[in-house]
Amino acid sequence: MVKYSKYSLLELYFQKESMSTSKWKTWQESVATFIFNYSRGLPFKLITFDPSKKRSIGYDIGKIITESKFNSVQYLITDISTASKDEIFNLVDTDEFYLGEVLILLNEVTDDLIKLLVINKEKSLISTGLEIIKMEHDGLFFYLYNPNSFENARKQFLELQSMLNID
Repeated sequence: MVKYSKYSLLELYFQKESMSTSKWKTWQESVATFIFNYSRGLPFKLITFDPSKKRSIGYDIGKIITESKFNSVQYLITDISTASKDEIFNLVDTDEFYLGEVLILLNEVTDDLIKLLVINKEKSLISTGLEIIKMEHDGLFFYLYNPNSFENARKQFLELQSMLNID
């Protein structure tokens, strides 16, 4: 019998600089497909920290739920449950995604949950216990935190890794 910790993390490492343009586009399409397929039927929210109205994807995709501030951190929450695959690709194609400025949250949003995310956004998202998809701010790691079904998520991550020929 396999036992899992209360918290789990799946990650993929890649280097954009070492990829050709076509390999980078393949990576973006594959990650967008993963996010689109993995999030189907889930309460699927985009949380943007310190959004800029001129450039933030949070204003261009889905339905804005709230824009507020906690602990001097401004945030924007957008419901993207009905986003198309093309809209998810546009999200993955942004600097905000690549630099880890957005979280894709696969849980319902509450005020307490937002406070927890703001407090832990740079420290330890895994300890929140929430199901989250994000890129690391260095642009090298793609993460899935606390998948609801670890075995299913692991299988999908291995398929993504295989598709991209990442060791």
